[in-house]
Amino acid sequence: MSRTCTSCCRRLPSDHFPPAERRRSTCRLCEADEQRVRARLAPVRIDPLQVRLNNAAEIWHGPVDRGTPLRCAA
Repeated sequence: MSRTCTSCCRRLPSDHFPPAERRRSTCRLCEADEQRVRARLAPVRIDPLQVRLNNAAEIWHGPVDRGTPLRCAA
């Protein structure tokens, strides 16, 4: 038997929904997406080599000016 998820509006088989004791009208796919959105991201580790490369590129090329559009070199 197919049911409709109220979150994504897809018609899915009943096995894509939680069991009867937890009667919700959202599918497991949407529940997993909601959990992923609520989860905190791990902090980004700073790579010293990447920092040195970025600093050298900025010294060589100067700071990036986002006010002017980029042009193709060709």
